[in-house]
Amino acid sequence: MSRRSLLIGTAWVALQSAVAPYSNYYARGSSLGGNLPLAPLVLLALILLPLNVALRRSRRGRPLVGSELAIVWIMTAVASVIPLRGVVAYLVPLLASPLHYATPENDWRALLVSALPSWAYVSNELAAHAFFDRPVGGARPVPWEAWLVPLAFWTAFVLAAFAGLFCLCAILRRPWVERERFSFPLARVPLEIITSAPSGPSAPSLLARRALWVGVAVPVVLHTVNGLHHYIPSVPELPTVYNLSRGATARPWTALRAWPAIVVMVFPCVIGVGYLLPLEISFSFWFFFLLFKAQYVLIQAFSVPVGAWTSASRQSMGSMLVVGFMLAWTARGHIASGLRRLLSPSAAPADDDYIPQRSAAAGLAVAATLMVVLLVRAGVSAHIAVVVMGVYLLVSTVLTWMVANGGMLVVQAPFYPTDYVRILFGARAVGLWAIPVLGIPQHSPMRGWEQLAMPHMMHGLYIGRRSGIGRSGVTLALAVAVVVSLVVGYIATLRLGYAEGASTFALGGRWFSETPFRRAASSIRNPQATQWPEVYSLLLGAVATVAMVGLRHRFVGFQLHPIGYAVGASSAPYFLWSSLFIAWGVKSLLIRIGGPKTYHEARPLFLGLVLGDYLMAGMWTVVGAATGDGYNFLPTPK
Repeated sequence: MSRRSLLIGTAWVALQSAVAPYSNYYARGSSLGGNLPLAPLVLLALILLPLNVALRRSRRGRPLVGSELAIVWIMTAVASVIPLRGVVAYLVPLLASPLHYATPENDWRALLVSALPSWAYVSNELAAHAFFDRPVGGARPVPWEAWLVPLAFWTAFVLAAFAGLFCLCAILRRPWVERERFSFPLARVPLEIITSAPSGPSAPSLLARRALWVGVAVPVVLHTVNGLHHYIPSVPELPTVYNLSRGATARPWTALRAWPAIVVMVFPCVIGVGYLLPLEISFSFWFFFLLFKAQYVLIQAFSVPVGAWTSASRQSMGSMLVVGFMLAWTARGHIASGLRRLLSPSAAPADDDYIPQRSAAAGLAVAATLMVVLLVRAGVSAHIAVVVMGVYLLVSTVLTWMVANGGMLVVQAPFYPTDYVRILFGARAVGLWAIPVLGIPQHSPMRGWEQLAMPHMMHGLYIGRRSGIGRSGVTLALAVAVVVSLVVGYIATLRLGYAEGASTFALGGRWFSETPFRRAASSIRNPQATQWPEVYSLLLGAVATVAMVGLRHRFVGFQLHPIGYAVGASSAPYFLWSSLFIAWGVKSLLIRIGGPKTYHEARPLFLGLVLGDYLMAGMWTVVGAATGDGYNFLPTPK
């Protein structure tokens, strides 16, 4: 790993972490993060790649080679989610929420504040109110003395969690890459750019493909027109959204309008990525979304005593458990080998491991132990802390599998880790006075699964190995990116809050700040016992997934994939289903007409849809940051 690649990566990490809170939550532009993040792709495709071409033609400097571009991507991609929902956008508002939202009417001081250690949240009432309230007379300075201790404690927890996720990636890399041969669809986009750097002065082969530019032109025209419409309403708009459930006004069809409603949304980048996916995955994604909506109608038609969304989300919980155990089972040999090497110091390391199994297993054990110790220190029972840690690592692995194998631009798990305990054994089993403090880590980073860092870590190991980067280089790059992004993200978010008042923009919204504490207060006031309708839904999800896996092993051509079922009740299919339906239909037709050759010849066209969408998102993000009013059209959560 070269020094200049580390410096370029660090500088861009700091820049995007400083800009992201303002761009995402104040200007409301397109998200800079995500499973295929905007800011790193803009840097790679629109800045470094053209700069490389210019340097090669002028011969006045040394262009960046593929391994250096790979280091920059690895650093900036993992850092793209941290100042957003991955950590900071949830954590900072949550720390100030208990005192800010406490009133005599909701009795939060007695129910919640008294249960929180004073060092685990912002206990200075003036500092808490000042973060949310619009300032009068100009921006206020950040009262760092009120924030340093709670931020330090929860940052230690976040770093332990990230270390555990990285070690899990190191353990699973070989089974997923070399044995299961996952396709890593989202990693293909930066790899196409990284490997396109020429050895001579000519333009990169990627940029020389005419089909690529035809694909780029589609979103450029679309978002030029619609971007102008956003700022100048008299300019006609090219519609990309249509609500199919709008006409459902009679029971039981009104269930189609419940979240997530059936809305057609056309995203060129999703169509482009969807074209790269296996047909069974793109088919399952839209099929199960519509199946869940049919389930909504049936639940309302027959007055089933469980909420439609609740039932669907509990089925997702059961499905993810089964998928998690399935992934552990398929990698059991590699996991057992790592444990043997950990417990037997005399065992020789595997020569072909990118990261030694012994080091990864030891790191995971230390990180998991530290997570449990910190939760216990905050007042959580040891056995509940173990459950929270275990479910977090398990579900994170499942979601990473969805991204690595399924190429999902958006993934989400619509539940908290302790929901398993609450549903099966009742709220008292969690510990009523532990629920408030669990609201902080379970909402950040654990509920921010839609902007999870683990897929970027797995992509980093995959791209690093493909680019010939040593394991120490990848590890150092990821570590530097995480630390820099956390520090800069904290500073940028706090300064924005105290300058503008978080209640005046998205970070002051209920979901970012109040939701986990409202749930905690409700559970303390009215602790519920075992929720049997939810238990049955959870079991249904588990059984259906087991049946699906069995049928896939029994019948080679079976098209239903667990990825679509496991995320069918979350926000991911709401945004993606219609574009994936288009991609599935086009790819199926091309393969049927012209076979695999036609499919491969059309790939640059669909890659162009992705690059064009991100090109325009980058341009309009700059405009939004300058005007304070962003034009957001990417499907990634903000």
